Amino acid sequence: MRDAVIVSTARTPIGKAYRGAFNATTPQAL
Repeated sequence: MRDAVIVSTARTPIGKAYRGAFNATTPQAL
């Protein structure tokens, strides 16, 4: 069985923006 591995936690400018949809969301939650 294969395990899923997160290689990168890059966040888009849309998500990081002050009024972005995920501005208060941590990378772990995503």
